[in-house]
Amino acid sequence: MSAENFAYPLPKGIPMTHENVWRAASYMIDLYGEDAAIHAGMHADKLLDLGDIDGFQVWLEVKRAIDRLQQRPSNEAAN
Repeated sequence: MSAENFAYPLPKGIPMTHENVWRAASYMIDLYGEDAAIHAGMHADKLLDLGDIDGFQVWLEVKRAIDRLQQRPSNEAAN
């Protein structure tokens, strides 16, 4: 499988702006729920294996955004 055929959070050609990273993160959460960060990490790893450094970096940003979106407020973590 080439990097060209591997799924990106947005269609190829759409610039991965800060706003689009957050959209992609939200979409991944909708698709995978609590496992969204795991899936984003798998995408990042696959792209790194394929030598797509830009794609790898995009997916790391998406994973970080997912992590931020899924953080629980400190008072919920104690419950």
